[in-house]
Amino acid sequence: YPKKTVEKYFYFTMFREPMERLRSAYSFGKHLSKLKNDSISFDTYLNEKHIPNCQLKMILGFGCAEFVDPQHLNISLALERIQAPNFFFGITDRWDESICLFHSMYGGSTQQFELKNNRKTKRVQTGYINRTFAESFFFDEVVELFNVRVKKAGC
Repeated sequence: YPKKTVEKYFYFTMFREPMERLRSAYSFGKHLSKLKNDSISFDTYLNEKHIPNCQLKMILGFGCAEFVDPQHLNISLALERIQAPNFFFGITDRWDESICLFHSMYGGSTQQFELKNNRKTKRVQTGYINRTFAESFFFDEVVELFNVRVKKAGC
């Protein structure tokens, strides 16, 4: 195929509360675990150094499964990137508002099929573990930005 120059492009992502994303990844076959052991505990899974901060790492251009020293996770840069005019983000736990915001920014009207949960997560019990990762601070700021956008859009 001939190479084409893309003049106009957009980024689209849906963020998820970090511990909820980790619980989901754990439930989904210990996603990206390098231990290759289905019986590891959630705590053991979280202690794999490459597991936390996936969403933040990807916004910064790293791979989700890549270990990145937390000192190199630049939250300010990540926040700057998601506020670019060509970057749309929503929040999975606020799906309907995210879809409304998307249409407010890019046009069209919300269709019923867009509001359907077609990928329900099957959870295994992980117990309560409260950890704070760099991504937790990033997500708090994401929610604040999202609230402003949703309010402005009237969603």
